[in-house]
Order: sequence, then C-alpha cells, then structure tokens
Amino acid sequence: MMWDLADFPTTCSISPIYPPQGWEFAVPEDSKEFIMLSGFGKVVRYCLILKNETGKYDKVAMYADKAKDTPIYVLENDVFTPYVMDVFPKTDGTLEKVHRTFRMLEIAEDGTYVRIWASRGMSCEDDSVWTPRSLFKEITDQFGPVVPTSQMTGNDPEMILKCNHEQWRMAAEWQSKALHYMIEKHGAEVIFSHYHGPDLEGHNYMKYLKERPTSKISEAQAVKYAEATYQLTDDYIGSFLHLIDEGWTVILFSDHAQICPQEEAHVIGESCGICVDPLRSMGYTVLKKDENGKDLPEIDWQKTRAVQTRSNSIFINLKGREPHGIVDPADKYELEEQIITDLYGYKDAKTGHRIVSLALHNKDAVLLGQGGPMGADIVFFVHDDYCFDHGNGLSTACGYNDTTLSPIFLAAGSGIKKNYRTTRYIREVDVAPTAAVLLGVDIPAACEGAPAYQIFTEKM
Repeated sequence: MMWDLADFPTTCSISPIYPPQGWEFAVPEDSKEFIMLSGFGKVVRYCLILKNETGKYDKVAMYADKAKDTPIYVLENDVFTPYVMDVFPKTDGTLEKVHRTFRMLEIAEDGTYVRIWASRGMSCEDDSVWTPRSLFKEITDQFGPVVPTSQMTGNDPEMILKCNHEQWRMAAEWQSKALHYMIEKHGAEVIFSHYHGPDLEGHNYMKYLKERPTSKISEAQAVKYAEATYQLTDDYIGSFLHLIDEGWTVILFSDHAQICPQEEAHVIGESCGICVDPLRSMGYTVLKKDENGKDLPEIDWQKTRAVQTRSNSIFINLKGREPHGIVDPADKYELEEQIITDLYGYKDAKTGHRIVSLALHNKDAVLLGQGGPMGADIVFFVHDDYCFDHGNGLSTACGYNDTTLSPIFLAAGSGIKKNYRTTRYIREVDVAPTAAVLLGVDIPAACEGAPAYQIFTEKM
C-alpha cells in the first residue's frame, strides 16, 4: 500500500565487484568492474571503478559494451549528473533513446563499495503530448530534454535531498524557462503550469511528520524535508511573479494537499489497486484458497459480493454489469445499506473510534461531485485521524503538524482585489469560470463551478 511504498526505492540493481575481464580495449589494471541493470534487466551497463592521481578510487565510468572505449558517462563522487544518455527497451522490442540523472552517493576509497542513484529514464523522442508537435523539438533544442522526475527514495536522507529534491529543482527551472520562452517568443497570453513536486516529494516523508514506533526518520528530519519542498515550490512560483508588474493576473491553486494522520493509517482507502480489507473481514470480498486453506492473492468472484478499489470506491459485483456478477440487481440497494452500516461500525482497535467519516450511495455522492454513471456504487471517506497522504479523506481533513487535505487558492494582479481574504470556499471547479471572467471570454458551457466574484475589483 502507499503507506508502506514510500519506504522503498522502486527498483534496485545489485552487483558484485570484481577485476576487469573481457574488455576489448586497454583498461587500467587497478580498475574494478561491476554491472548495472535497467529496463527490467534488459539493459546492461558495464562499469569501471577508477582511481585518481592520489591512488584513491573516486570515479565510475559506464559503458554500453566492452568493445567501445568511449564511456556513456563518467560519474564523480557526490556530483548531481543530469542528461546521461541511454536507451530503454520498448514493448515492440526496439530501443528508445532516453536520458537519466545520476548521483554517485558513496564510493569506498579502496573501490570495494559503490552506491549510485539513478532516476527513471525519460524519453528524448516522445512528442505525443505536445501541440503542435513541432514545439517539442523547438523547446528541447533551447533548454535540453524534458527532465525526468520520480518519487521513491526509501526515506534515505541523501536520496531525498541530494537526488529526488535536486531533480525536482531542475524540473522546475526547465519548466519555468520553457513557459517564459512561450510568453516572450510566441506571445502566449495565457499559460497553465502544473508542478507536481510537492505531491511526489511529500509522499516520501508525510507520514513521518509525526514520530512513530515505526518511523524510519525522525520528525525533525521530515520537517526539514517539507521545508525544502516548499522552498523549492516557492522559488518556482516566484519565477513568475514579475509578470504581475507587467499586467498579468496570477492564480495559484492546488487540487489537494497531503496529511500526516494522528494515528496509524488503516489499509481501507488504499489507492493502488483492489483493497481486500476490511471488506474481507466483513464477508463481502472473498479470496481463493490454496490446498492448505490459506488465502491466495486472487479474488473468488463466485463468492464475492463487493470490492473496494482506487481509494474511496466500492463496487457491487452485480449480475448483468460485472463479468462475474453474482448480486441480483433487486438486492443491490439493500446490500449497499448493509455495507454502509458496517463501514460506520468499523473501528480502530486502539482508540475505539470509527475509521470511516462518511459513506454514501452513488446517487448521494453526486452532491460532492462524485457518483454518476461511471462512479462507484458506494463512495466513502476515511476519518481525519486515519487517512494518509491524500485521496481517501475529505478535503476538510486536518492532521498532525499543521497538515491538511485542504487545497489552496491565491490570486493577484489585474482584476484582483489587493490584500483581500474572502470567506468563500473557492473550489477547483470555480477556477475555470473565474479565469474566463478575467480573460473576458465565455464561461465554458459544462462548468460546474461559478466565478469567484468576491475577489474581483469593482472594475471587473
């Protein structure tokens, strides 16, 4: 589950270190060799650990093969190294040109140990999300390839601040330069910038903003990480604020925040697939058994009446709708009522408090912007004290260390009152109509929100 996932890097390649062998060109006799695997083990990089002029090992040279004497790159100790060109296997068997960011975090002076962090591989060729596609080459020619970003750092202090944090700093700088280029060179009058750094950095440390028996880092360390994240975010936002003096209006908003719960999180509300508990313990989700009667990681659809998936959604295994449905449509509503009642009775063993704060039928969830024909049969939310990171609690949830799921909204510039704080709750669905009024264009016909007229100047 996501609560545990933050403690692990996504992949790890481990290799023994041994004397060089099989090289088709001369390598230093005192160098040492290891291999690095990527691309699900399909891409092999041969690495030499090299000495400096004082006789200490301090560099690693990476090679695509042992026949070419030109390395892909030479990594130096504790240096953040972007734009290391490489390849990644595609599903059709061809290789895609990618680049990675590296940092050699540690190297023993005697060459017996090396620890290297590598980012995900970012495509140097994929222009599929660019419109027009010609912009891809124009922008990357100006500012280099799109910067790779990621999340997992295993709560290693060096990986968080020296690697993950640095790649987000680089991504922010790249994105800011690209957007300013579009304003200055292409005359863009409206820009939309999505910056995901606070989210993916926060997942690494959010639960540790409170000291726990299970903590892998201290609360003080986690606070330090959070401060670094928001300093970096402030720097990114600050790179655009000069536009206010040039007549622009700047709106800053988020779709969610993250929360550090007071108590230990519960598995209910997990967002990474089908969540078996607590519906299994309640008898609604049933797993297949092995020959010894132990649960297998496979759902027995012939006995399962409901499953919970993707954070807050519970689906009835309905006949005529689901491939293996067993619940008669005539029994659907009563079954939902039974599940909702059981959810409200689901309590934390330590505190005795209920874990679910709200559970609604699909028709009622429409009031919260949920539900509808594509929505779940039951939508539920986890109580503040037990929800984790984001996704499974109400947006009003508050947690430890001044954390909250509540998003933010700020605006400044042309058409906006100065030094004004509104009492209105401005929602994400209000942003588009608010921007439309500021731009002097029609509000989109399908808008669910309304302009935040309280923040406009009298002229507006």
